[in-house]
Amino acid sequence: MAISLTAAGLTTETQTAIRAALVASIRANDSTLEGLQFSPGTFDGALADVWAERESAIQEAIAALYAAQGVDAEGAALDRVASTFGFARRSATRSTVTVTLTNNGAGAITVPAGTQFERTSTGDVFALDASSGSIAPAGTANVACTAVVAGATPVPATMTLAWVTAGYANVAISNASAGVQGLDDETDAAFRARVLLSRAALGGSTVDALYSALIALDGMTAARVVENTTIATGVSSPIVISTLPPKSFVALVYGTADADEIAQAIHDNRPAGIEAFGSTSTNVTDQQGNTVAVHYEVATADAQALTLTVTGMGGDDSYEDAAETAIGAYLASLDPGQTVSAKRLECAVLAILPESATDVDVDIGGAGANVDYTPAWNQYVTASGYTWTW
Repeated sequence: MAISLTAAGLTTETQTAIRAALVASIRANDSTLEGLQFSPGTFDGALADVWAERESAIQEAIAALYAAQGVDAEGAALDRVASTFGFARRSATRSTVTVTLTNNGAGAITVPAGTQFERTSTGDVFALDASSGSIAPAGTANVACTAVVAGATPVPATMTLAWVTAGYANVAISNASAGVQGLDDETDAAFRARVLLSRAALGGSTVDALYSALIALDGMTAARVVENTTIATGVSSPIVISTLPPKSFVALVYGTADADEIAQAIHDNRPAGIEAFGSTSTNVTDQQGNTVAVHYEVATADAQALTLTVTGMGGDDSYEDAAETAIGAYLASLDPGQTVSAKRLECAVLAILPESATDVDVDIGGAGANVDYTPAWNQYVTASGYTWTW
């Protein structure tokens, strides 16, 4: 009966192996016990079964305790382990959208901040971030709004919306453009992968070190560091950036991380004498008291209309909302500049449909059926709206 710790991790035994080792140990230590019968169904065999089961349970408890002390931990245990490295799990963020309020009444009206409405097809509730101000009869007002519940709530263009808060029957509400979809709570698998990737990249003044510092920032959804080691302008790998100057690098960031923290992370990890490229700059103060402008690039949304034709559903569109949620999750998993695969979109939709669905043709932004789409290097793709044929 042995439990061992090696460079490969903790090794435990099966209950069968424990029982066999227990019986062999008893007989080896006392020759007078060689006549004992440990076969199943005997009294001695039953005792051996009980001992082996208890030993197996102890080994399992030790293995669970061991796992809880490393990045194999789960839930709150993983949070505690990651916090020792300076990491915190990313919390869910709320989807946002801008709506247009149209006053169809006879008198002026003001819709206050906090007034709630819902997307009727899903029941997702949103609230106005600010007051609409006074809206004259037949007048309009555009107001930013935020989902009440955090998470990856889809916000396509032209949703069907209705008031939850009473008293605004004469105010029409609509959204011509897609909003920004929020993020779900970071899963154990995603959090673990981010911690491991960042810890593996530790080191000074390297691309990996800079990436490690950026991705560890609170609110950083995605980051990418690309360098140009040549004496020519532009690079083609890992993404095409035709304007990247010679002997420079660019830090591409996406998320809600603080601008000062982004700039400080870049400044602390960039090589001396190497230019940081980007259209955004934030000042930091170096250890000699000098003010240094740190350049980087903030990724922006590239909203594309999606047209999807599903074969085999016979007009049944009851899966539409679930399909849009699946598409939104796939798009949210991509880094800025990363190609959107029409095949992956098809698979995301088919995965939630019944077996009768045999094919999904995907058109991204009018490029044609099943054609991949690659955004600009500093953009990430979102869905501006959906057109379905079932």
